[in-house]
Amino acid sequence: MSDGDFGQYNLSSDNSVVQSMYVNCYGLINYANGVLKYASATSTEAYEARFLRAYGYYLLTQHFGAVPFVTEYIDNASRNYPRVPLETIYPALISDLTELYNSSSLDAQSKHDGHVSKQAVAALLAKINLAAGWDLNTSLSDAQKGTYSISGTNYFSEAASWADKAVSGINLYEN
Repeated sequence: MSDGDFGQYNLSSDNSVVQSMYVNCYGLINYANGVLKYASATSTEAYEARFLRAYGYYLLTQHFGAVPFVTEYIDNASRNYPRVPLETIYPALISDLTELYNSSSLDAQSKHDGHVSKQAVAALLAKINLAAGWDLNTSLSDAQKGTYSISGTNYFSEAASWADKAVSGINLYEN
């Protein structure tokens, strides 16, 4: 098996790369939930954990659609977590990240030191809103022609707004 399977959309649960990605994303999410359980809600660690949890869910929804959505730390062997519709996941992620952007003490722009910034939060919000626009507000009209219909543009408008915030003040070149 090659990593090209992702690019060729040859994804199934018996594919070790797919399984590894799924397990690693949920590991990230549970570690983030653990930090949120034990850290102060206003600590930098908690802010970064919220971002990482949302990023894990973004990756999962892009590859698998509806997935189990768990926001509490799992410290037992339970495996009974039903899939949650994207109509529930996207708004929850958007709400959490918007609150994080507006109320946290994160740096405004990335220092490229591995820490989360408001700029990174805005970029992730742009991606999640864009995904929500496609997944929730569009439907395929004709597969042969590749046409689709859009039932609303609110998520697309939000994606553009968050993208503007994410790139604000960034030069297109390095000094």
